[in-house]
Amino acid sequence: MTRIRPATPGSPKQMTAAEHNTMASAVNYVMENSKERAAAIHNKRNNVFFPVYATEFLRAGCLVQLNSPITDVTKDFPPATYYSWMTAGQTSSTVRLAASPATYASAARGDSTNSQWSNGYGVYGVANDPIMRGAVGYVQVAGICAVRVIMNSLDHNFCWPAPDNITSGYTGTLVSAYGGRPGFQMFGKPSEIPETDESVFTWAYILLNLTTSPMATRIMGKVYANFNSSSSTFLMVEPTPLNGLITPSWKAADFGGVPIYNTLRMEGVTNFRVFAEYNVWHDRWEAYAIECGD
Repeated sequence: MTRIRPATPGSPKQMTAAEHNTMASAVNYVMENSKERAAAIHNKRNNVFFPVYATEFLRAGCLVQLNSPITDVTKDFPPATYYSWMTAGQTSSTVRLAASPATYASAARGDSTNSQWSNGYGVYGVANDPIMRGAVGYVQVAGICAVRVIMNSLDHNFCWPAPDNITSGYTGTLVSAYGGRPGFQMFGKPSEIPETDESVFTWAYILLNLTTSPMATRIMGKVYANFNSSSSTFLMVEPTPLNGLITPSWKAADFGGVPIYNTLRMEGVTNFRVFAEYNVWHDRWEAYAIECGD
C-alpha cells in the first residue's frame, strides 16, 4: 500500500493518483465498517439458526425440541486419567462434530394429562420451513419467529407446547395461557380468534427464549357469596394482584366473580377477604387463606 507523505503547514499539497486512491480506499473501509457496526447495533431480532436432523416430519411453525448431537463424541474422548492439556479432547470425533454441528430434533410435546411441559428441561427452536423425516434442515433457536398456536384467549401473552390429546396432528403446536410458569412470550397476536372448525388454531409471533409471565400468580379479593367446607369452588370479586399484573378482562369486570377452588375445604362469608394462588399444574386458582369471623 502506498505511503502518504505528510503535508508541510502553510504550503499546498499535491497528491499522486496512488496516494489519492489509497486515502479513498481507507475512507471507504471506515465508512463500510461503520454501517455494518450500526446495523449490528440496531438489529433487535438477532435471529440464530442451527442445523438439525429431523426424526419426524416437522411442519412450518412447529416448535422443535433439540436432542443429542448426530456425532457421538463420547467414545473417542480421552479417559479421566489422561492429563495432556495440549491434546485433551482433540480427537477425530471432535473434529467431525465441529465439521457437522447438527443435532437430532423432534416436535416438542406437552404432557397429555395436565397440559404442561413433558419435562420442562429441553432446548427448543422453531422450524420456519417444513423438514421431512430423515432430512437435515435449519431451525431457529433465537430471535422472533412465527409459530402455530392454539389461542384460547386474546388476553393470553404466553404459550407452551400443546398436549398431544388436544387434537391429532397438532404435535409441535403451542397453546396459549396467562402464564405462571416459564413459557414463550407472544408478539403480533391476531386481532380476533378465527371461527372455523379448528376454532382456536392461528398464528402468532413469539420470542424464542423461556420467560416468566408478568401476570400475577397471587391475588386478593372478596367472597361473592357464603360457602362452606363442602363447596368445591366459590366466587371471588374485586380481585387485586399481589405479585404482578392482572388480566384486562378481570380489570373490566368480575364476570359475576372469579372461580376459586376450595382445595383446603375452608368456609367463607360474603365480603370476607380471601387470598388465592395460581396452580400452574392444574391451571386454576386455589384459595390458601381467608378472613376469620368473630
